[in-house]
Amino acid sequence: MLGYKQVLDAVQARQNVVLLTNRTIQNLFEFDVQRASSVLADLVDRGVLVKVSTQS
Repeated sequence: MLGYKQVLDAVQARQNVVLLTNRTIQNLFEFDVQRASSVLADLVDRGVLVKVSTQS
């Protein structure tokens, strides 16, 4: 679960986040691309975040 709380805290701190990308997560938390992708995908699957792009 390392990373989930950090990402959620960042989203809450920026209540009007328009775009939260894999690159943003990598830069904010020094995650590698796979970890950032995994955290974001899981949070989308749980309904915590909403995916708005069409990229895979």
